[in-house]
Amino acid sequence: MKVRNKLMAFGELVQLKRKEKIKSNIKYFSTTTDIWTSRTMESFIAITIHALTDDFNMINMTLEVEPLQGKHTGIYNIEIVIEKSFHIWGIEKKT
Repeated sequence: MKVRNKLMAFGELVQLKRKEKIKSNIKYFSTTTDIWTSRTMESFIAITIHALTDDFNMINMTLEVEPLQGKHTGIYNIEIVIEKSFHIWGIEKKT
């Protein structure tokens, strides 16, 4: 259990540092998504953002790799997952 707790704490620290980087360095961004199904028929979605800083350094970050339940259409799960991710990362107001 100690290893799990350490990994969770490390993950939260990484997420906090990434949020700070997004807040201080990114004004505009583009996003890409990828959806795939594993051999065991489990579906996943990955969300990545791409941006340039004011001094033209590239930033590429994978924000989420999440299980995707139900239909894979924009009206249903995809839009909901992307909006939730943008809210978590504090970029919903940048769109």
